[in-house]
Amino acid sequence: MWNPYNNADNPYGNQPDNPYGQNNQNPYTGSRPSPSKPSGDSLAMAAMLLGILSVSTLFMLMFHFSMIFGSIGIVLAVLSKGQASKIIGKAKTGIVCAVIGIAVSFSLCSSAFIALYTNPELMEQVNEVFEEWYGMSYEDMMDSILDNID
Repeated sequence: MWNPYNNADNPYGNQPDNPYGQNNQNPYTGSRPSPSKPSGDSLAMAAMLLGILSVSTLFMLMFHFSMIFGSIGIVLAVLSKGQASKIIGKAKTGIVCAVIGIAVSFSLCSSAFIALYTNPELMEQVNEVFEEWYGMSYEDMMDSILDNID
């Protein structure tokens, strides 16, 4: 039996009078390529958001979240570069915000510890609060923790 759709001139088996063209292309879409995002754009966006979160958590005095968000933001910004020669703007913004968040958080935490151990009046207040809450002073608690480590 003769098949009009399977001949040597048409290797794809399409109908010769196919309204969608020889390769079944839709004539209404045109030949425009679909828009594509640059490589690593979603990682750069996530890095930027985490960098902004790192800075914003400083205002809420949540230093540990600031360090966590900042470090993850830096990693994602570096990963967003991929094989490209340059880092895109969103990733640069993420790195800058994350570094600011980590640096400010680290400096505030370290200055708090320095102030605690160099100011005897502040240490006395901390000991009083610890005695109210836990039944022992901060210094006694630290001594018991260090004794258990040995």
